[in-house]
Amino acid sequence: MPTTEPLLRTKLRIPQTRDARVERPALVQRVLDGLRRPLTVIAAPAGFGKTTLAAVAAAQCGMPVAWVSLDRGDRTASGFLAYLAAAIGQAAPGVELLESAQPVPVEVVLANLVNDLDGWRQALVLALDDYHAISSAEVHAALAFLLEHQPDNLRILIATRSDPPLPLSRLRAQGRVTELRAADLRFSAQEAAQFLNGIMGLELDAGAVALLEERTEGWIAGLQMAALSLRDRADAGAFLAAFSGTQRYILDYLIEEVLAVQPPEVQDFLLRTSVLERLSAPLCAALAGDEPPAAAQIHAAADMLDALDRGHLFLVALDDSRGWYRYHHLFADLLRARRAPGVEQTLHRRAAAWLEANGHTGEAIPHALAAGEHAAAARMVENNTRELLVRGELNALMRWIEALPADLRTSRPGLCVQQAYVLAFAGRLREVQPLLDAALERLPEGNDPEARPLRGACAAVAAMCAVMAGQDARAVALAGDAVALLPEEDAWNRSTAAWARGYALRSLGNLEAARAAFEEQVMLARRMGNIWTLVTGLTDLANVRRAQGALGEARHLLEEALSEAAQQGARGLGYIARMEAALAGVLYEYNDLEAARRLLADAEQHLRQWPNPNHQAYAHAIHARVLLAGGDLPGARSEAQAGADVVRAQPVTRVVRRIVEIAQVSAGSETEARAILESWRAEVDADRLADETIELAALGLARAALAAGDAAAAHHLVMRVLRSARQAGHMANAAQAYLLGALAAAVRGDGDSAQAALGQALLAAQPGHFARLFLDEGPLAAELLRRFMQGAAPGELRAYAGWLLEQFPPGLRQSSDRVPVDPLSARELEVLALLAEGASNAEIARRLVLASGTVKAHTANIYRKLDAPNRTAAVTRARQLGLLRDQE
Repeated sequence: MPTTEPLLRTKLRIPQTRDARVERPALVQRVLDGLRRPLTVIAAPAGFGKTTLAAVAAAQCGMPVAWVSLDRGDRTASGFLAYLAAAIGQAAPGVELLESAQPVPVEVVLANLVNDLDGWRQALVLALDDYHAISSAEVHAALAFLLEHQPDNLRILIATRSDPPLPLSRLRAQGRVTELRAADLRFSAQEAAQFLNGIMGLELDAGAVALLEERTEGWIAGLQMAALSLRDRADAGAFLAAFSGTQRYILDYLIEEVLAVQPPEVQDFLLRTSVLERLSAPLCAALAGDEPPAAAQIHAAADMLDALDRGHLFLVALDDSRGWYRYHHLFADLLRARRAPGVEQTLHRRAAAWLEANGHTGEAIPHALAAGEHAAAARMVENNTRELLVRGELNALMRWIEALPADLRTSRPGLCVQQAYVLAFAGRLREVQPLLDAALERLPEGNDPEARPLRGACAAVAAMCAVMAGQDARAVALAGDAVALLPEEDAWNRSTAAWARGYALRSLGNLEAARAAFEEQVMLARRMGNIWTLVTGLTDLANVRRAQGALGEARHLLEEALSEAAQQGARGLGYIARMEAALAGVLYEYNDLEAARRLLADAEQHLRQWPNPNHQAYAHAIHARVLLAGGDLPGARSEAQAGADVVRAQPVTRVVRRIVEIAQVSAGSETEARAILESWRAEVDADRLADETIELAALGLARAALAAGDAAAAHHLVMRVLRSARQAGHMANAAQAYLLGALAAAVRGDGDSAQAALGQALLAAQPGHFARLFLDEGPLAAELLRRFMQGAAPGELRAYAGWLLEQFPPGLRQSSDRVPVDPLSARELEVLALLAEGASNAEIARRLVLASGTVKAHTANIYRKLDAPNRTAAVTRARQLGLLRDQE
């Protein structure tokens, strides 16, 4: 299968300047001085030496330069940003422009760039050559946004034929722009003489030079074409006498003169190859018709290109070795206008064939479309979808697809499958099944061997979507169908089926089978060299190991995933947010809240370019837990609500839904929590054999029962979770269940049972060194740990218990005769915080939007649970217990 190169590296190189050129030090210095300001604009008609001037200044500025040569193909914001990302990454390692596998607001992508550059210590020049080729209002708006929020160390240099639609008047008034115009770039009489006689070797007298300089108004391209026309003429005087008219007519006249004096084979070569955006000897030879071109034809094309280059015939070298060229844009336009009708499609078809065969599929597809070869274009799109998805090039992929006729898009089963993958990755699940149905309808009936792989691919995509929609049992069945149909060598679709099977089995409680599925996915990813599949597999493998209690291994796997992504240039892509949020969850369990916050901030930025609902909801839920642990109840409530909003709007997996619900119960309103607890109760009662999500619901109900003082109900739920979790190997859930059992026993006054259950909790949690599991249960958990330390505990568990005690707030580390056995609810903690501020009951009711009677009930509960006679004593007691640590 051909590889695809959607980005042309030659567009990112500063063009080579000729050794034999007119030196213009004063003009170059003006540009260098301008680079002290945020924006420099070199605006002049074609042929005034804008690119040469910009390239010379870039070479002398002493700063890293991110260069992009724009052309007519850069018509969309996504294409423009793709080249911008590549250029900046090449010039400023470590500064990343976020890329997305789906459409996102351009401002979000550029905001990330501004932030990255703001922290970069060097100055950077962003050079945009031939900016007039851009016609997209979205691109113009993107550049205006960048100028509006430009960091101090970024300099923007624009070379263009016309003024860009930017707020230049305001920038002039602010003194933030340097402008050079045609009047600045035109050759002086002295420079014209140096060019015509010193460079072009014409030996014209001063009068002839002055005439040409006057008639061309110092227009460098006009002087060049005049020189080409004069070089082999005996009647120079007659030519000079006829040299008149406007620039447009002069240009037409000179092109005719240049072409007319060229040998027929040169004219034919120029006209034929003007169909190309880039020229190389083998590609030019291929346009003659032979496939593949003979060695002699390639050699002849190379000689022709070399002759044109040496003859200054409007050819621009694109690399140091002069293997690739392009025509001067204006010269190419004029050549194309003079090409004989009827040859366009043939030339485009030959160009497409050569480019595809030589691995330049990104360039081949536009030629195939221009040739009307839609079936060939569709085949190339279909064969290169995976590489583009891995690179986050969803926008480029969709542009190619949309350029195809509508009926062709659904006429190719393979193309339907690739489009389905794209939409599934974007979380647009409702649009996937119609494409899969269209693919299946077009496959032959029965057990056709050629149809089996595509049927398997459809089943793999459907399995992935079933997982994302929370249909785990269906996902397992579909993944099995996919594996039965797919050939061994189809690592891509088999890895999709492995992921779907692994995620669904994890949700259903079969962790060992899930682990094996994700390990298979990682193996397939390494075999393919596919970074997206690799980091996804490592993340889900980490989640399984975390559920099994191996928190350290989970952290290692997630850090490995992020390291692999960085090494392969994917660290700034949107789907990395899922790894960041997962690692933040692990760090939360270690009680490293600050590191978790930093990762969640990165995830938030990445999710704006990849708004997958599962990733969004999970990140919000983890953020809510981190904020709640830090004492920020309003912030935690806001994050929990944001996660709930995502879940209501889009299908998500069962595990993610449950994690969001837990955040809502912990930080949400009483009404919201009560409704979720009721739904959990119905779910737990209806399920005889609990899976991971049912276990989490039962644990939440047990915690609620303890808060209500119903130790018996809590004990019953805990025992049920233990039977399920120990059988399934859910050691993290088992540790929670043992701890809640210990709290329930303590509430009943059964100290021996409480210590026995606590020992089991420590035994289950110690291999992973869980911290928040104990810290989140508050003062009673701390008291039980202190008593555990006073007993004859084994050395390893004793050390772990001591470490845990050190994680608690200072007020809870020392023994107390009276510890609240009934934890305060989230709402009671809110009321307590306002009591500490000195707020009256009426003010508390207003700020929390509660009835005055409800406030009185909450304060009475707080006094009872803290064994305090009044608010002053309650606040003092709460501070001793660390419940108001944010007030210290």
